Amino acid sequence: AYYRQYILDNLYSASPYRLRNFHFAVDMVLFGVGALYVVLAPYTKVEESFNMQATHDMLFHGYFDLQSYDHREFPGVVPRTFIGALLLSLMIWPWKFIVTYVIPIFVSISSTLHLQQQCQYLTRFALLFLNIAALSKFRQSFIYALLVRQTSDALYRGSTSTITSNGNGGENNNKTQRHRTKKYASVQQEQEQNEQNNQKIAMIQRFSILFAILILAQFHFLFYSSRLLPNSFALPMVTVAFAEYFRRHYNAALVWLAACTIMFRCDT
Repeated sequence: AYYRQYILDNLYSASPYRLRNFHFAVDMVLFGVGALYVVLAPYTKVEESFNMQATHDMLFHGYFDLQSYDHREFPGVVPRTFIGALLLSLMIWPWKFIVTYVIPIFVSISSTLHLQQQCQYLTRFALLFLNIAALSKFRQSFIYALLVRQTSDALYRGSTSTITSNGNGGENNNKTQRHRTKKYASVQQEQEQNEQNNQKIAMIQRFSILFAILILAQFHFLFYSSRLLPNSFALPMVTVAFAEYFRRHYNAALVWLAACTIMFRCDT
């Protein structure tokens, strides 16, 4: 009964927590499908081997033993950045530390997945998380810019009504009648405001569902969001840049695009 009431409260409430929970649910669905692709196809293709190997070396050789890195022997044809691999290794390092040093103190563990395989899965999950988080910011910024901000005035003008009283002179509008009229106007204004909020929230939810369906229908996006390609590292930065653009934060958008161009892709 508690969970049923909680769901109903979120469906019919005008609280901002309603939208927060809804956006979180949409993001979890997208992340879950992307994680399924990781589990079904965990192996590394040749284009992403550079960043995957770099992440492995940072986790298992440390950040200062550069002579042990695989790229000393196989540097590749085109110089590439280690920034993306460094970020992912820092996100995964706590898990490696816990599994290696903390858990064995209390229990003896054995797993069908080697620690290196676990870190490979977690590395993909980490990059997928960054891309889904950036996509969530983009979706909410797009909604704010093109749905909420431009429709608020129209919704307000369409639902606001003027309250008039039919009196036969100043002597008939006594103090009690004015008080009742003012109270009625206040209640009606509150109802209209709640109706406007419900309309906007319903519109945002419908758009978010359609947006999620569009993303889910495209295998390519969610699959490559977890692959350690230069484009996949650049994707969250470009997505955040567009989100800042929709919010009219033009300087922030330029900073994100410039950083992405310098660090990952010159053709951003």
